Amino acid sequence: MSTGSSRFKFEGGKELEKALREIGKTATARNIATRALKVAAEPIAEEARRLAPEDKGNLREAIKIGTKANMGRGRSLRSKDDTVYTFIGIDGSVLPPKESKTRRNKRKTRFLQNSGGVAAYSIFVEYGTESMAPQPFMRPAFEREKHKAVERMAPALWDEIAKAAARAAKKSAKG
Repeated sequence: MSTGSSRFKFEGGKELEKALREIGKTATARNIATRALKVAAEPIAEEARRLAPEDKGNLREAIKIGTKANMGRGRSLRSKDDTVYTFIGIDGSVLPPKESKTRRNKRKTRFLQNSGGVAAYSIFVEYGTESMAPQPFMRPAFEREKHKAVERMAPALWDEIAKAAARAAKKSAKG
């Protein structure tokens, strides 16, 4: 499966960047950008949930928007101060609805074997296996909704900037 590339045209970026820089605090600007990215990513996540096959597990419920890769496992990218990441994917902390089993290893030591997570089998659903046909849902969702996500980005950023400016004005009025 070829990943290909995507091209987007985003107008008004310089004005948005200027407005974000005028906020002053880097952390506030990053939070604004993160919230706007989550709003912009929602159409992709919704389409992925719609396309995900019905299963006995929690595949649809595990599709989340987050700021960490493999969201439930706590891994995140190290980034520059002005870089913000948002991921759409399978929440690694969601477990399928089956109980863990107690196993013994070669030394006869008992341990609790976790059944993996939804993330453990979602890749097999997306791409298939030798004995199971692929049922893609993430990539088609991205391809169908990526332009809507880009279109939602600028209005979401302006909305978050306006909210931050209002909060700052209210804070300065208090004291």
